[in-house]
Amino acid sequence: MSLKLNDLNCIARARDHTSLEDISIKFDTQIEIPDKWTKPVVTYCLIRGSDDILDDKDENIALNLAMTTWDFEIPLTLKVVSKTDDPDITVEFTDSQHDNFFKEDSSILAYAYFPNSANEGIIKFNDDRRWSLDGKPILIQGDSNDLVSVKTYNLHSTLIHEIGHSLGLLHSKRGIDDDEYTDSEIEDTIMHPMYNGRLDLALYDIDRIVTKYGAREWKTDEQYNRMKNWLHFRIRRINSIISENTGSSVELETKKDLLKVIVDLKNQLKKKDDALMAQVDTIMKLVEQLKKN
Repeated sequence: MSLKLNDLNCIARARDHTSLEDISIKFDTQIEIPDKWTKPVVTYCLIRGSDDILDDKDENIALNLAMTTWDFEIPLTLKVVSKTDDPDITVEFTDSQHDNFFKEDSSILAYAYFPNSANEGIIKFNDDRRWSLDGKPILIQGDSNDLVSVKTYNLHSTLIHEIGHSLGLLHSKRGIDDDEYTDSEIEDTIMHPMYNGRLDLALYDIDRIVTKYGAREWKTDEQYNRMKNWLHFRIRRINSIISENTGSSVELETKKDLLKVIVDLKNQLKKKDDALMAQVDTIMKLVEQLKKN
């Protein structure tokens, strides 16, 4: 059976391309589906990373941290395995040329499938978008060799959101008789349908996942809080490659940017001047940084 875009209920969308009204979401009632993983250990793996992030190692770390975000709250064990071990949950970056959902709706950042569905465990990311590990704008070299600021989407935030769907959570909504949470609090949850860059589970997210799976038992509240604080700061570590050029800092966070710099250098090989030497120095510093990582 071929799926259509309307069949997907677990989509993260970009705010700059759509709105709540556009996708007819109303905060009327929080409906939960009964489907969840029943096995004690659920495995996962990154199948293909983004072209925007230099090293798959960084993406694997981001995936592990996103899984740990949910793992801290529930007794389910989420375990990383290799591609050949038939993982239960897979994460793959693709683009609109290879994915009909991204081709049909460019506002989709990523999508996932629920447990017990025909495609359970599949998570796809739209690599037509710019991804980073901190969600901050980056400077790239434009067509006129000037530096241009480009918006990026936080990989950690979107991973946590999509994993929530893979565990069986629908998008956040507020029940008619639910006075415990306000609309603004619901909008500030990981499971809100619109991208908000949040990096931690809100209390509403925790309440929902614990209701579905039960709560993980910790020896003490102090241990739980200590581990949560570690996760909070670990996710926020900035992972970027900084190269220095004539006293200024330029972030080269993507494979695409690195390739462009190399191509520009090749095109200027005939120009034996100070500008060329500055570019050579930039490339050498970048290569040395890559070796260290």
